[in-house]
Parts: sequence; C-alpha cells; structure tokens
Amino acid sequence: DIGAAYGAGPFSTTNLRVQSPTINCTGKTGITLKLNYLMGGIINQDFATIQYSPDNGVTWSNLGIPVITPTTVPCSGQAVWASYSIALPASANNNAIVKLGINWQNINATGSDPSVAIDDVTLEATASSTVITMVPTFTLPTSICAGGSTTVTANTGTTTATGYTWTANS
Repeated sequence: DIGAAYGAGPFSTTNLRVQSPTINCTGKTGITLKLNYLMGGIINQDFATIQYSPDNGVTWSNLGIPVITPTTVPCSGQAVWASYSIALPASANNNAIVKLGINWQNINATGSDPSVAIDDVTLEATASSTVITMVPTFTLPTSICAGGSTTVTANTGTTTATGYTWTANS
C-alpha cells in the first residue's frame, strides 16, 4: 500500500472527533495504543490529535499528535503509512469505561491538502497482577498462661508469602 490520495482544497474549517465505543480495560495495566496512519497538513492548522477519555467520553485529554508523514512520488499517493505508539495514562489501568478518539482540526481553509487516515488500531496490555489471599494453617498449644508466649509457624502450602500480618482475637 503506497499511501492514499485526497482531493485538493480548498476545505471548510473543521474540528471533529471520531471516538471509539467504550473499551473495558478491567484486569489490564500498562496499556499501549498502536496504530498505522498517514497525515498531511500543517501542525497547529491541519492535523489530527490522539485523544483519551477515562470516563466514557465525559472529559477528554490529548495524548499526542503524530508527525506529518512524508509524501511519496507524484501521482502515487500524497502520504505514506507510518506507525504511531503511545502509552495510555495510568487512569486506563483496570478502568471499564475508557474511550479513545481522533480529533481532526482544519483551521486553514485554503490548506494544501489536509488528510488523515488511520488503520490497524490495537491496544496492547499486560494482565494486572493477581492478589493472592492466603489462609495459613497453624497449630497452637491448647492453653497459654497469661504473660506467657508461644511460637506460631504458618504453613501456606506451595505459595510463598513475602510478609505476614498477624492479629489476635480475644
């Protein structure tokens, strides 16, 4: 695929966002957005911004602006595909109501050829670490006199614990 060609301007002023359906990131951390794109235009005039919402589209923040992609040989498309990758904010971790968006802004109505195309969008993540709750078994002497002491050894089976919290019930 050598790129894409778009009709030359003039274009009307635009500020539109396309957004994803709700993305359930429950059980995922370290989430990275990856996509292929091509983009012509002028940064701060005719460009696309990658956007993120942690609250199902109520609020949005900008994650980044991909660079303008290089042009190809004349008559074979006006931009070439490039890859873009960005880590989602920590607020996406274990969040069931994430949305992603791409906002296209065109404030240069006589722009040379504002264009953007997005393809092969993926999210990569690692599974969240699982919290293991251990219920140790141990043996106590049948009685301990007031002021006395004993040693308690926990048997957790095959799971290794890095620390214990002990509480005494009267």
